[in-house]
Amino acid sequence: MASKRVVVVTDSEKAGEILHAAIATCGFLGFVTDDLDEAIDEHCIEGIALVVVDSLRDTVDASMQIQILADRGFNDVPVIVLGMKSTMSSVMRAYGAGASIYLPKPFSRAIFIDTVNYLIGDLTPEEQAQIEKRLIM
Repeated sequence: MASKRVVVVTDSEKAGEILHAAIATCGFLGFVTDDLDEAIDEHCIEGIALVVVDSLRDTVDASMQIQILADRGFNDVPVIVLGMKSTMSSVMRAYGAGASIYLPKPFSRAIFIDTVNYLIGDLTPEEQAQIEKRLIM
């Protein structure tokens, strides 16, 4: 059985390395890029289970990345947006664009892993409920 693919779109090499390592901890295949559209074309990424959009320098726009997914036929792929700002307008803009979850920075590695597993992990209802409790707190 092939592992689920998680694409990380980021403009920070260091963030890409950290997120890639966390995704591997979950048992998923991670792919890091700064250009989602190009990555889909050049690497024939199929079977994307999750996209994580992170922008350290605001050069990666979450709304644009979500639109690329829709345009390329990946409408049902959940998207985690990692945001520097936790203002209501930033959060609402991300959700309005179609984000599944908005995680304001800084966040713990455990919260990120829980979020990834919550969205695409093969969890029992009990495991999912436990993660929900941790994410809400």
